[in-house]
Amino acid sequence: MLDNKPTTGSIETSTVMKRKLAAESLEYNVKNNKVFCSLFPEYVELYEKREEERKAKLAEMGEVEVTPDVDDEKNVVPSGNFGEGETGGLKGVTTGVGNCALK
Repeated sequence: MLDNKPTTGSIETSTVMKRKLAAESLEYNVKNNKVFCSLFPEYVELYEKREEERKAKLAEMGEVEVTPDVDDEKNVVPSGNFGEGETGGLKGVTTGVGNCALK
């Protein structure tokens, strides 16, 4: 898992992308994997605690959590589509809740 040698079915990613995916994996597993939740309830509790803390911090800072409308999803550029330092011609905006790409 820590090796960089190519194997059948593996993909090559940068260290930055590996760290990004690792940071996002808990949220993904809690939201999308019932088996994960049943096997690791302590991680579900950890995720819920972190979410409460994050929302409290946002409220404390006076920021509003932004979620895209269903119609707006086609205009959202996933942050993982670009390599390190690449923007694909889009200007990036960093907010308190994540990264957004502007046309």
